[in-house]
Amino acid sequence: MIRYQHNNTVLELFSKIAQEIDQKNDRNERLIKLSRDITIQSKKIIFLLQTTSKNNKENVLEEAKQKIDKLATINFQAVAKELKDRDQYQYLRAFTFGLQEYIEACSFYDYLNGDPICDWNDFQNKLTFDAEGTHVFVSPTDLLLGLSDLTGEVMRFCINSLGSSNVEECFTSTKFMQIIHKCLLSTTLQSRDFCHKLLTLKQSVLKCEMVCFLIKVRGSEATKLGAEGIYTNIVETRKDEDEGFY
Repeated sequence: MIRYQHNNTVLELFSKIAQEIDQKNDRNERLIKLSRDITIQSKKIIFLLQTTSKNNKENVLEEAKQKIDKLATINFQAVAKELKDRDQYQYLRAFTFGLQEYIEACSFYDYLNGDPICDWNDFQNKLTFDAEGTHVFVSPTDLLLGLSDLTGEVMRFCINSLGSSNVEECFTSTKFMQIIHKCLLSTTLQSRDFCHKLLTLKQSVLKCEMVCFLIKVRGSEATKLGAEGIYTNIVETRKDEDEGFY
């Protein structure tokens, strides 16, 4: 009869593995909670930016900038500490949604502030915190998905601008949307999420183009139609239509 000793090396090995798995699961849960907080705060920043008008633009942008900086220096730094010296790809799904929402908020701020949209290097620098290289990895996929979501906010801002008679902004937003759409179509990213977002992006571009069309055709009457007039005039993209991605 075989007697198992407490100092059996196999048991010790399995015990060590179990501890590592428990620690990884706990870390993953902490990252999910941090990501949820980042998502909530980023959505609040986006909502704040949507209130931008000619009268309050400077104050709104300043408040949004402070909130964006706080997200990086507090929330994302906490994420970076959890990920220090670890393979971040193992935990990417835990914080990906918060990262995408943050990218969307930052990009929307850049757009309204008239700045160039941050590229991958800019975001990676924002989320690097010390000389030792403590950082949050920004995957190219998250960057593209965040920029895809940005277009939805620009579309809403375009329609809101129509309601406030800011006609010039409608044409500016539409031009921006067309450029983003063209650029994202040229990417080779194979992702189901990205394909869905491209379809939504195309619909957003159509809505912005409809805004400009109504302004050209209806003149000052277009500002009275608002969002309802846009949605009743636009021809929605069919569900089975795609952009050549499978």
